[in-house]
Amino acid sequence: MRRTIDSAEKSLSSLMEQFTRAKEGWNFDEEAYFSGKGFFLEVLAAASEQGLSIFEAYKFALQGKPLGAPISLL
Repeated sequence: MRRTIDSAEKSLSSLMEQFTRAKEGWNFDEEAYFSGKGFFLEVLAAASEQGLSIFEAYKFALQGKPLGAPISLL
């Protein structure tokens, strides 16, 4: 059992190192991406590749709130 625990501990340590490197290297501006047309155009392209038609019926925005708070449609 000790060997299994030691192996799991090494795996978790390796995973944490990889996660830390990924987090430190993250430089994607998700706010600009999701608030601009980039995300919408990507969804349209993916749908088109699958033979689906997507259209924009209603425009609305979701306002970020703390967990547990109600979501507001703007």
